[in-house]
Amino acid sequence: MLSAPNIGRKGNQGPRLSRPDGLADVKEPPSPDGQMINAHELPQAMIEMVQKMAVQQNEMLKNSQWVGRQFAESARAIHYGESPDRLIHGEASPQEAEALAAEGVSVAQLPFPCIPPEAKN
Repeated sequence: MLSAPNIGRKGNQGPRLSRPDGLADVKEPPSPDGQMINAHELPQAMIEMVQKMAVQQNEMLKNSQWVGRQFAESARAIHYGESPDRLIHGEASPQEAEALAAEGVSVAQLPFPCIPPEAKN
């Protein structure tokens, strides 16, 4: 007898966000020792702080230009005045980030992952 196969969702089709502010509910963040913690055990103030940080990062990224793998070169050009001063974000290897810091270029890692514009659905 024929039956339909059980095929899971694509990896980029996670659960829909249910909150009006666009943030997903915190489910099970990892603890420092690698064990999973039930989000209901976390203090509400901590959950709210992380959510506020995520909102602030999203607001900052709206005013920032994605430069992708050209981040190190773009940051250097801005630092040395070869390119106009602006906010940028992109990808850099740990070695590139260390080299930028050694040159005195101000860079910081984003606290939450950032999806490249071309990868968004």
